This record gives sequence, structure tokens and C-alpha cells, in this order.
Amino acid sequence: IYGSPRARAVLEDDAGLGYIVTVGTPIGPNGGTVHAIERGRVVVREANQDYYGEMQVSEVVLELDEADERGKQ
Repeated sequence: IYGSPRARAVLEDDAGLGYIVTVGTPIGPNGGTVHAIERGRVVVREANQDYYGEMQVSEVVLELDEADERGKQ
């Protein structure tokens, strides 16, 4: 959502429910948080424990489906 002082995005879950998220919003089953909101995508960072017990940070990028983006122009 553009034009507001704080970037926001609307995400939809598998049940079709929509959620408004901002940077820092907890998201997902692996304890992720919204790291960045950019045009057409949301970046989520998650901490995962590897095989050796070390904590690793991974990024998951949620991108807007191109068909959805074209329909909203």
C-alpha cells in the first residue's frame, strides 16, 4: 500500500483470509518476520537451526502473481 508513511502489504493465507502486514510483523510457522516491503514483493526473514545446531537466517520472498498485478493496473 503506497502513499502512507509506513509501507504495508496485504497477504492472503490458504483459507483466503487477508492480513495487513508491516515491517516487523511476525509471519509463518517458522517464526519469521516481515523484513522488507517492496513493489510486488514482501521479504520475510526466518531463523532456522541447521544440522549442526547452528542458527542460520534465511529469506523467503513472497512475490505478487503477475496475473494479479496486471489485473490491478
